[in-house]
Amino acid sequence: MSHLRVALVIDQRVPVLKYGGTERMVTWIAQQLLVAGHQLILVAPQGSALAGALHWQANTEAEARQILQARQCEFDIVHLHGWHAAGLGLPALSTLHGNLQAGEAFPIPNWVCISADHAQRHGRSTYVHNGLPIDEYPFASAPSRQALFFSKVKRKSKGAARALALARKYNWQLDVAGGSRFDLIKAGGLFDSFSHQIHFHGEVGGLQKLALLQQAQFMLFPIEWEEPFGLAVVESMLCGTPVLATPRGSMPELVRPSVTGQLCQSDADFALAAESVQNIDRLQCREYAAEHFSIARCVERYLALYQRVLQGEVLP
Repeated sequence: MSHLRVALVIDQRVPVLKYGGTERMVTWIAQQLLVAGHQLILVAPQGSALAGALHWQANTEAEARQILQARQCEFDIVHLHGWHAAGLGLPALSTLHGNLQAGEAFPIPNWVCISADHAQRHGRSTYVHNGLPIDEYPFASAPSRQALFFSKVKRKSKGAARALALARKYNWQLDVAGGSRFDLIKAGGLFDSFSHQIHFHGEVGGLQKLALLQQAQFMLFPIEWEEPFGLAVVESMLCGTPVLATPRGSMPELVRPSVTGQLCQSDADFALAAESVQNIDRLQCREYAAEHFSIARCVERYLALYQRVLQGEVLP
């Protein structure tokens, strides 16, 4: 494949230090494209910077569209992760990272989802699973802690309240990352959080985040919504830590029962899965995640879609 000039568009500042799934995906995609020899232009708000990429500053969708229209001879394709209408009239592909509202129409014809479930719910068939840089998640064979909840605590749909209730019910030691006890006033679960079993770590990143992922015997992911993907799930599995998740959204695509975790509906399901989690081979868990959800595989699939768009195809 000949080298391409790719303009990556995002409406948030990158890189991000802690929480920010879309921002991290854009960073990883950019890095992988650069490794493969492609040229990168980052169209993003003031303060953004990615090593090896040009930066065209835009602070609104209108500014992004204006600069892309004016400089379209300087790139081959636009890959949008926000400000999607900025790609109108250009060779462009958009990735939808969230869920559209009922009746909401997508502004450009070529757009992809991030899981099969995500695509099906939006009437699409084209999707690319997110991918992660495998080497950034070292494997850990011997956990030293028990349960981990690692998600945005204040978002009720992420299931912090249920994770806390499960920990209290089954006497698990639970580490909570992604927010504070104060966030439970909105999300629920405040009463259950007042226990010696519960340990809050706040918003974490870097080595502290890796340590929590590596040290856990299992991660709890009792979501109450249709999760489009779930980066934290794959991060956990790459460290060798199995995931116990409700079978909502993309979870049946990410969690392979008895290999990378278990899918659980009832409290009893979670309890049984927690009892048997030591039977899961942590190295096999990592190897499965590395094979199916690497950034190299993700970008390879995007490159194939770039070519289809450049050939004039309208993606289904």
